[in-house]
Amino acid sequence: MSMFNVFSMIDSYGALDKWVGTLNSQAKGSFRTGYKAERVTFQSDGTDSTKRVGANGVQNVAEGSLYYKQYTDFSDGNIQASDNDLHAAIGGNGWFLVTDGQGQFYYSRDGEFVKDPSGLLVNQAGLAAVDQAMAANLPAASFQFNQPAMTATDVNNATTGWRKYTGGGPVWLPYVAGTNYDEGGNYKEQEVYIKRSFYLNAPPSGNVLSMTADDLGYAVINGTTLTTTPSSGVQTWSDNANLTMNIDGFLKQGWNTILVKAVEFLGGEGVNFAGTTLGGVAVGNTGWSTTMVSGNPYADAVNPNISRGGTGIPFGSPLPLLTPDAGLIDRALGNVDDLVLVAGPVDKTEMQPTKYGNTIFSWSKRPTVLQMEIPGNGGTDKLVHSSLESANVDLKVLAPELAMAQQMYSNLQTILQLKKSQFDQMISIVK
Repeated sequence: MSMFNVFSMIDSYGALDKWVGTLNSQAKGSFRTGYKAERVTFQSDGTDSTKRVGANGVQNVAEGSLYYKQYTDFSDGNIQASDNDLHAAIGGNGWFLVTDGQGQFYYSRDGEFVKDPSGLLVNQAGLAAVDQAMAANLPAASFQFNQPAMTATDVNNATTGWRKYTGGGPVWLPYVAGTNYDEGGNYKEQEVYIKRSFYLNAPPSGNVLSMTADDLGYAVINGTTLTTTPSSGVQTWSDNANLTMNIDGFLKQGWNTILVKAVEFLGGEGVNFAGTTLGGVAVGNTGWSTTMVSGNPYADAVNPNISRGGTGIPFGSPLPLLTPDAGLIDRALGNVDDLVLVAGPVDKTEMQPTKYGNTIFSWSKRPTVLQMEIPGNGGTDKLVHSSLESANVDLKVLAPELAMAQQMYSNLQTILQLKKSQFDQMISIVK
């Protein structure tokens, strides 16, 4: 027996240690949504050989070391139903795109989202899920949002999705000829939301939200409503003055969301932002997205005059205070239906685990321009609502593997003791 055989066996202990370590990691990760297991395969170093020695044909086997190869298993986990409408799974290919708000973007199958205090959907690591409103405003040099064009059906059903707000004129969406909200008519009668989400490293000062709202509007900042309506509780139709609000104290460290709800009655006016500053920096129209919510709640199909509850209100008369719709705002701030997906690499070995563990990955060879998609487009599959993708770990298989590893430890120890005994005998003969 050669000493090499003993050393090879000792090397094999390292491979078994790695195997047991990955099995333990799998056991811990089996309870995490979207977890992708680390696996180990074994191979010899290629030094196994059989030699014939002496006239009696005695064979001496030189065992090679047992080595391991570790890899991430990206197979899909089972999709399990959830009773939470903020949860979502991907029914096939695709990844959620998540960000820390400071320039780092990651990829995950973990759809166990919650709403943070700003109303943004975040995962268990606190990373924000990129939605349409955010995607429309990411730098074009690095990201492309492949958003389908609006159709007349989208407009009439108020399903326009979030669109980049270009500013410089009325914000009203959309201008699609032949719809119920065609600009060619006398009445536009729309409700819109305008939103911007951003990350701040520290609570800033010198924050001013400046806008014009014709005919009604109010802002919601991190869940707090700031009304632009006069203290009398009524607002006239022609309130087209610049409304400037000091929002110091409403912003915070971390994620922030400003949402504006506005209602248009007549003509081509709208809501514009001018001179808006955040942390002393003028942002103007940068980073805002807008979506249509519905037709005007003050109008009905029978009476072309503005009305509420069927009662006509003559032009120029005060209007009742526009009451914030908490449910609608809640859906607008963080909505699973607004999420975007990325297809990810064909070769999934390009995905690497991050400091957040095996539920959030970086993409080592990410394209220069990342394509973001509405779920179901561009190589991604659709979302499964109120569902979660479980870890791709089968505990029924894990237990026997752990038992096998323990048995291999025991066998190696027995053989090593036998080899040592043989070696001692050889040394004794030499002496």
